[in-house]
Amino acid sequence: MRNEDCRQLFINKGLTYKDINKSKIVKLKELIEIELLEFGKTHTEITMKLMKRGSKGKGCKFNDDGTLNKYFLMVNGSYFSDREAISFNQDGFIGFAGWADSTNVQPMLIAFNKWLEII
Repeated sequence: MRNEDCRQLFINKGLTYKDINKSKIVKLKELIEIELLEFGKTHTEITMKLMKRGSKGKGCKFNDDGTLNKYFLMVNGSYFSDREAISFNQDGFIGFAGWADSTNVQPMLIAFNKWLEII
């Protein structure tokens, strides 16, 4: 799975940030954590864990009606900290671990895909 595939699935489902609220973000966090645990079982060279807070210095914001404005899910690894897992940027762009190669981004893409199936 590729970053572009997940973005296109989001669009194909007819979703916008107006469809995302805090409870849906919480579900996405849970799915990412599960996928990172699974990933760690077979890719021991990199151990990643989702950070408890949303973002460092970038801010996470919901609109007055409870819908998403922007949100940054960050991840820590065995040799790095505070890197993007999934970002919902204010301009509508959804980012997936821009620092990661095609293998290390997979937990985020898989989690996002599973999330799209249930929201």
